[in-house]
Amino acid sequence: LLLLVISVGIRALVILSTRKILRQNAKYTRPRCRVMRDGKCLYLFADRVVDGDIILLSTGDTVPADVRLISGDLVVSEVYLDENRRQVQKRAGAELTENTVWTERSNIVYATSTVLNGDGVGVVIATGENTLAYAQKGRVSFSKTEGSHMVRRGAELSRTVSFSMMVLCGI
Repeated sequence: LLLLVISVGIRALVILSTRKILRQNAKYTRPRCRVMRDGKCLYLFADRVVDGDIILLSTGDTVPADVRLISGDLVVSEVYLDENRRQVQKRAGAELTENTVWTERSNIVYATSTVLNGDGVGVVIATGENTLAYAQKGRVSFSKTEGSHMVRRGAELSRTVSFSMMVLCGI
């Protein structure tokens, strides 16, 4: 019985410490972007971007909001929105109607997309709950794993330790 209590305690500690570590690391993994405001180039967290901001995008960037390109050509991954959209070409200056479906809006780069190649400048047209990513998924997430993998691995480890202790107790 004592070993069972110790095992449960170890499991709880592993899960709690894993969550604490993930929360601490979250501040280092929050996406940042380059924004032009009042003639100055600022480096802001994605959640600080507002409608009308001018965003500078380049290879490797995570798009912080829905952005209409005003210059440049990009190749982006829109896998978060549709897993079949791994490489999508985006170009400034396309003439589109309001009824154009999102998959054919070649001048709009969507929040959570990753710039695979190219450079561009765009104006923010939607942020947070107003983005396509939020409309489709009910949330906007810039993290690929959101920590769930590490929490699962910690739980698996604690289950293995618990099981091992129970086997040893039975001997």
